[in-house]
Formats: sequence, C-alpha cells, structure tokens
Amino acid sequence: MADFRLEKLYVILDEPIPGINHFQAVDPEEFAWHGTFDLAQQLGITPLDDFTYAPFEEEVWHPAGAGLKTIRSLLKEYRRQAATSEKVQQRLQPTLEMFEKLEELFDQADAHDREFYLSARDLN
Repeated sequence: MADFRLEKLYVILDEPIPGINHFQAVDPEEFAWHGTFDLAQQLGITPLDDFTYAPFEEEVWHPAGAGLKTIRSLLKEYRRQAATSEKVQQRLQPTLEMFEKLEELFDQADAHDREFYLSARDLN
C-alpha cells in the first residue's frame, strides 16, 4: 500500500489492565513521530519499529517486557542527552515525558504478563 502514511501510533494490549486506558497512554500523533529507529540501532536494542504493524499487515504479539526494555533503554539515552545542557533538556522535554508515560504503561503491562504490538494508523 504505497499510499499509507504513519500518522498515529497506538499501544495495543492483548488484555486491558484495570484502571489504565492503554489507547490514551500517550498522544498517538506524537508517538507516531518518535523517530527512534537509528538511535535504537546505535544502542543495539530492538527498535520500536519491530513491534509496529500497519492495518494491512499481520500483527505479531510481543511480551510487554520486550517493549519495556526498548523504552527504558531509549529513555536512559534521552536522559543522558538532556543532562548535557539546558537547551538540550528543553528540546527533549516532550520526548522525555512521552517515554516516561510509555515506561509506566509497559511496566504495568509487564507486571500483568500482557502482550502488545504497536498499531500504525493513517488519517484515512
């Protein structure tokens, strides 16, 4: 599907976690622009793209712990970068906040033995 453009990205859990709305854990439009593929490769971790499926693809469920490992590694690197200067801290603040919310969600999902995938959506 050449006309597909990733505009929104949702966390899909195999079962809900009581008291947590995984669909609204982070802004799906902001999450769609995470752009962490190259950073993940540099860090030697599984990129979030490996957990992401478009509507026309067959999704594969992954243990929440696998996603948590990636998110924590990315968050650690963003925190390291943010500590280098006030300017970098300000630029990365929205990203840090988003990944902190993702860490909370995936920590709970892992504690409840959930599986997940990331659902890519366009605006159509």
